[in-house]
Amino acid sequence: MDAFSPLTRRIVAIGLVVFVALLSVNLIIAPLIGWTADSLDRLAMARERKSRLLVLQGRPPVAQGDDVPAALMLSATDRAQAQARLAELLTQAAGRTAATIENISPEALDSPPSREVHAVISVTGTESAVVGFLADVEGGSPLVRFKAWKLARNDSAPGTVKFEAVAAALWAKP
Repeated sequence: MDAFSPLTRRIVAIGLVVFVALLSVNLIIAPLIGWTADSLDRLAMARERKSRLLVLQGRPPVAQGDDVPAALMLSATDRAQAQARLAELLTQAAGRTAATIENISPEALDSPPSREVHAVISVTGTESAVVGFLADVEGGSPLVRFKAWKLARNDSAPGTVKFEAVAAALWAKP
């Protein structure tokens, strides 16, 4: 470096300082700024979530909904009669729509007895007959809904479908 003039040495030194400064900006400062911005975004989201939860916490509890009207419930003296009534309703609906019930059985509940009864059902027929059966059951009274269901092509009879489900209804003593 002694062969260079003092001005050249200064220019080379300034160039090295600028190079190190740019290198440190790209390797240290830019990632640090990005990490800080991400952290600030996460902090802002956490604060917003906390404020929403505080607003929800300050609200009064949701009032219990109205009971299901008696006209939409199965009328039965006990659970066994309610399950039999549910099976009868499903069988009648299948008869009106030309769908065939392959299997219907009451579902045993492990939980304590409630006002809800279930029946495991398997129905086959043409697609229009099965859809008509579903519309008849869910559109009628008393109120019956299918909780868990599967609709698939029936391989044993071409042109038909098989519907498997758990039918649920509420019951009450008359």
